[in-house]
Amino acid sequence: MVRPSLRFLSALLLAVAFLVPACSSPEPPAEPTKAIGDKTSVDPAAKPLAAVKALDQLAAGTTVSGTLTASDRTFIDKTYFDVWPYAGTAGEQVTFTLTSDDFDTYLIVRLLRSATLEDAVDVASDDDSAGNMNSTVTVTLPETGTYAVIANSVAPGAQGTYRLSAASNTPSTRPQVDSSGLQPIAVNSVVTGSLASGDRQLADGVFADLYTFDVQAGSLITTVVRSTEFDALLYIGRIVNGDIITLASDDDSGGGLDARAEWRVEEGGTYVIAATSVAAVTGNYITAVGITPPVDYAARYPTGGDPNGKYALLVGIDDYPGTGSDLPSSVDDVMVFRQMLVEQLGFPEENIRMITDQEAFRDHVITAFQRHLGQAGPNGAAVFYYSGHGTQLDENLGTDVETDGKDEAIYIWGNEFEGSVLVDEEIGALANRLATDRVLVVLDACHSGTGTRGAGGDFPIKEVNFADIKATTQIPLTVVSSKDAPAPDPNNVNNDIVNGPAGHLLLSAAASSEYALASSEVWPEVGRKASVFTYYLYRAMTELGTGATWEQIMEDVRPKTSNYSAAKDNSQTVQLEGQAGRMTVAEFFGL
Repeated sequence: MVRPSLRFLSALLLAVAFLVPACSSPEPPAEPTKAIGDKTSVDPAAKPLAAVKALDQLAAGTTVSGTLTASDRTFIDKTYFDVWPYAGTAGEQVTFTLTSDDFDTYLIVRLLRSATLEDAVDVASDDDSAGNMNSTVTVTLPETGTYAVIANSVAPGAQGTYRLSAASNTPSTRPQVDSSGLQPIAVNSVVTGSLASGDRQLADGVFADLYTFDVQAGSLITTVVRSTEFDALLYIGRIVNGDIITLASDDDSGGGLDARAEWRVEEGGTYVIAATSVAAVTGNYITAVGITPPVDYAARYPTGGDPNGKYALLVGIDDYPGTGSDLPSSVDDVMVFRQMLVEQLGFPEENIRMITDQEAFRDHVITAFQRHLGQAGPNGAAVFYYSGHGTQLDENLGTDVETDGKDEAIYIWGNEFEGSVLVDEEIGALANRLATDRVLVVLDACHSGTGTRGAGGDFPIKEVNFADIKATTQIPLTVVSSKDAPAPDPNNVNNDIVNGPAGHLLLSAAASSEYALASSEVWPEVGRKASVFTYYLYRAMTELGTGATWEQIMEDVRPKTSNYSAAKDNSQTVQLEGQAGRMTVAEFFGL
């Protein structure tokens, strides 16, 4: 199916006259031209472009996150770079924007002729046009094909996180539609509508319902249109001087014939979504607009900490989108685990960051992982803790080959009306990118997809059946991958997480075929609720101390968790994976 182009309403063309005074003061001297390194060829020791995984795909209307690290490829000027393929169409006008709080960005767009960058054709490049050492280019693509959008830096050896976005601005052949009298839509709620013969019509007679909403700069707009009666199509636009300028559109990204699109708002104001169809038909649909507020990542997760320090990122979710998947103790788990880190392991409080409930959306968790835990150097340590639902997808989303063709994942937020996922492979890739070899991952969640969600009560199961949430789950368009990850170990159930340096360690609440229990019980030792695994882990750490090995800790936790869970008619066997299990807790954290 050919999708309509991205502008469906004509723009008001503004001519701006710049008046030059008859007498003007001398122009200030031009700033020195910044020296840009040699980007013409890849360092001979670097990996070929073919090493870029196919899932590292940039799409129009999306924003992706990445990190330049010492393991990335380099140009001949010794600057690191990442390549994001973009499938473009001849004549398409696209704006690419690269931003970073960690380094002076350099953005390059090339048309690929083969699997190597040396054979690519230069299309555009930029250093600082987006302001504050950020880069942006707007290009009209010369031909249909795959383009290499390259995230790079000006300075050799520069490392850090970045964001890369693509916005297609291709004009549409559909004529202007009156922007007056549009219906407002309640943000973060699902609205039922119907395309009918009395609706507004686009040029080819297709019916459309248009809705308005207000949003602040920096927010992420997420929209969906779903229908069982027609092939859905949607547009995100903005009202400018009475015209509606299209920013993003989509046909089938919502799954099946449903539509889903995202747009990062650069300027606050009134925006529009159009719920329509590919063909001139009528029928019922549902639509929703989710607004994810901006996060000041630089302020919340400053970098440059002590590389020898210990850092922890704790994520807990009780309040999930909708009401059917809520849990009673995950946020309390975060507080219990934080208490253990401070009291038993000597973590400085300022080195612990917590993300709970609605704040635990995919981009936030990934960026916090990279920025905060990324401060740990080779002699430091990093801890990632998660409490909430686990699930198993009905497909292999990542780049590894799962024996059952499916990926395990933790179930997190997408926005106010959708959930999202972070697959096990992605957690492993993020851990492998850290400079430290001492990485502890603790997951208090289920990873089985063979059962249904628990019926609730005081001890609900921390697993959701993906079939139950698939229609309202945001599946990521790109997957965080580690280009230098070693081959997976088929004998290791969770090899995606611990298949890295010997110091990586995984503690999980249940085997892959079992369920982990949450709890509404207030445990006297901690004075609050806690899930069964987290509670017994806290007790073992308190009673055995840091002189115990991780294996000894888990040998204490395992029977207590299993026995308690069995009394609740559940089988739960805690797991320890990774060679570091033989280390004492004190050795692992350098105490």
